[in-house]
Amino acid sequence: MSKKTIWEQSRAIDNPLIRKLLQRDRSGALGTYMAKNLLIDDEWDPSKLGVADVARTYDEAQSMLSRGGWDIVYLDNDLGPGQKEGCDILNWLMYELEESKWPDGFVVFTANNQARPRMESKFRAIGFAPSGKDRLGHVVWRKAATGASRVVEAHLRELIHGQ
Repeated sequence: MSKKTIWEQSRAIDNPLIRKLLQRDRSGALGTYMAKNLLIDDEWDPSKLGVADVARTYDEAQSMLSRGGWDIVYLDNDLGPGQKEGCDILNWLMYELEESKWPDGFVVFTANNQARPRMESKFRAIGFAPSGKDRLGHVVWRKAATGASRVVEAHLRELIHGQ
């Protein structure tokens, strides 16, 4: 039995992050994909996170998440007085939004220490697990990887970052 190349292994894996990382630009360069991240928070300045897109309310978040294609969603729980919360957004996502439109990852971006464990529990319930940290040290929750995709992810890290 012959060994499969990294490219052959990755084509058989249904992992949107890997597919994005393996996209090539017109010149054939690998790893030129630009992340599409969303901040759902009523106060925080998105430029501090390097995020261009922001939703300030539950309704805005619902509309933006419905489009799909998000890499990382920074999710606050407390969206202002009288507003629905980040936990409500997660409930909507779990029960209403088709899985193909789910973000590739989440960052719990809340100072609410009572809501944080509830949000993390919801991530676990839909198959997400802690998977490293963003550039500011926030824990990123991603869809739990299969054994085969972990192998490909390790190869990609080595190719792209020399790690």
